[in-house]
Amino acid sequence: MRISIRLLIVACFALLSGCSAPEKPRSSSIPPQENLKIQEKNAIKSPPASVEKTPPEKPALSPDDRKKVFTQFLQGALLEKKNRFDDAGAAYEKAYKTYPDSAYLGAIAGGALLKSGKIDEAIQYANKAIRSSSEEAEAHRVLGEAYKQQQKWDEAIAEYKKMRALDPSSLEAMQELSQLYQRTERYDDEIAILRTMIAADPMQEIVYRFTIAVLFYRLNRLDDALAEYQELARLAPHFPDVHLRIGGIYELQGQTEKAIEAYQAAMNSSPDNKEEVLIRKRLGKLYLVRGSYPEAIEQYLSIRRLAPDDLDARKNLAFLYIQQGKFEESLEEVEAAAKDSPADYRIQGWRKEVLESLGRKEEACQGFLTALERALDEDVKANALPFLWEASSGDFLKETEDCHLLPRLEEILKKAIAKKEAIPRALFALANLFIYRKNQDDLRQNLQWISDELKRSEADGKKDVAEDIAYELLLWPQVRTAYLQPSGLNDPIELLEKCRQTFPGSEAFLRMLGIAYIERKNWTVAEERLKEAAGLMEKNTLAYKEVLFQLAGLYEKMNRLADVEQTMKEAISRFPDDPEPYNYLGYTFADRNMRLDEALRLIETALKYDPNDGNIVDSLGWVYFRLGNNQAAIKHLQRAAELRMNHPVILDHLGDAYNQEGNNAKALEFWKKALECGPQYPNDFTVEFQESVKRKIKEMENTAKP
Repeated sequence: MRISIRLLIVACFALLSGCSAPEKPRSSSIPPQENLKIQEKNAIKSPPASVEKTPPEKPALSPDDRKKVFTQFLQGALLEKKNRFDDAGAAYEKAYKTYPDSAYLGAIAGGALLKSGKIDEAIQYANKAIRSSSEEAEAHRVLGEAYKQQQKWDEAIAEYKKMRALDPSSLEAMQELSQLYQRTERYDDEIAILRTMIAADPMQEIVYRFTIAVLFYRLNRLDDALAEYQELARLAPHFPDVHLRIGGIYELQGQTEKAIEAYQAAMNSSPDNKEEVLIRKRLGKLYLVRGSYPEAIEQYLSIRRLAPDDLDARKNLAFLYIQQGKFEESLEEVEAAAKDSPADYRIQGWRKEVLESLGRKEEACQGFLTALERALDEDVKANALPFLWEASSGDFLKETEDCHLLPRLEEILKKAIAKKEAIPRALFALANLFIYRKNQDDLRQNLQWISDELKRSEADGKKDVAEDIAYELLLWPQVRTAYLQPSGLNDPIELLEKCRQTFPGSEAFLRMLGIAYIERKNWTVAEERLKEAAGLMEKNTLAYKEVLFQLAGLYEKMNRLADVEQTMKEAISRFPDDPEPYNYLGYTFADRNMRLDEALRLIETALKYDPNDGNIVDSLGWVYFRLGNNQAAIKHLQRAAELRMNHPVILDHLGDAYNQEGNNAKALEFWKKALECGPQYPNDFTVEFQESVKRKIKEMENTAKP
């Protein structure tokens, strides 16, 4: 630890005369108020205050020994100042040997040895010093630092506590304890010591209180964090960052109005341009959520003036203008944004929507195809994937067909596939196009391309490409159904099994194989593969939840209801705020006409988390149907049909409910519509479902015959 030459000389005379060296006055290091900037990093790692070396012992030495100790001590101090710690340690050791009763000399000798990297020797000297005098604070400091370097955190904490016990006002001891508590995740202890530091060093209250607020926030103790930030806002009202953090907490708590007030306070604290843009973005988002579109537009227009190239502001303005039906204004924004980001899916999607609203459908479709081609040419997979997904949707294919642009889409996809490093999704998008056009020959060729690409990636050890193909198979049920049908092609299951062996430990192939075996009705192997995939996954991820649902669906097919229940209860325990597992289990009970009261409770719980989910509303209607409350059933099923337009299962349920009412005409209408609309939902429009609906229609029509 460095000290000034003047203080060294004073300390030397004090050492030899038996008096303590005068303590250097502690000065405040807080900068002028107008330049103070709260920085979280600096707040958490504040520099330790200096502690002067003041030997407390009263020597009993001869004049010659006094002179020798003085010389050796001064020599050590000067060498230490020059960072020659080995030499300094040697000089201090000589002084200590001359005067072994001085705990202070032992402590500073240990300190010099510590700086030269001789940790064990430093610990020995510090312990000797403590044996001479347990009240030598410098010795405890050296031990604390030595234990820190050895990562013996508990031992270090113990030494700094002893150092603080000797001097309760020691900021260095408190700062070291604060850092050690943070490192050992003893956050309550850290907060307590920081509060003590506020009392010991009030000039730095803002820094310490800011650190406390950050800690509370990290611990998700939002009310406590909010209280600290509010106190900071009182102490330092002109710091925008504090008001921003207050607003952020209010946002997390869902208190939109208070969040807006906090951000407005941040605006009133004279932020610089960069801070003002951030604040206005927060305000714009909140006004948008609240539905206050004019206020939101005002914020984003202000951002445009401050930062003309801000792409997010243009995107949000385009969206807001669409919401207000101001399509010309929106088109101006999206056209400007599209020049900067021509392959941005979100911008191009809005451009297409705006042009369609203006009646310029062919231009909209042509522009989207051009953007798709550009995204594929850029070789940025993340840009191309959403374009490919949208270009494969039924609505887009119909629009493209109406504009006579399907050949153009086919050309773009074939060009993408012909590239050396093709994006697997392009293969599936093209296959989906051939399914839409009912072009079996081209579809067969495309499925062969998928097989060839899978074989090539496995042979070349390209795990990422092979996994991408497996994941795409999971996403495209129509293509998967066509691909997995025995057709003279390479058996895709054999290819996937080979990939599983080539790339062990990959969940992608296991998940896809589980689905493939389910579709081949090989329940036992399907269960093995899905369970093996689940064993490789992090248990609180979306992928793991999906596998749980796949297992539950498999257990339903195997009529293992107890396993369905166990699997869904695991999903509920791992994802307690997710409505899907509650709904799945509740619907399972309702569909089997069992445990209906429990089914109703589960479905009502699901609705609390997502009251506008058509699937859950359908489940509610279905459980009321099972309970015999047909009027309530029809009411909820009709709402479900509005939320999920033309879903075959909901239409089938409505047909059953009207049949129960004796309204045969309505029942037939909904059953027939279920068969008509069913192909839009291939996962639900199973052969079993179709046969069931056809049977009900036939029975009713036969009954109606005279």
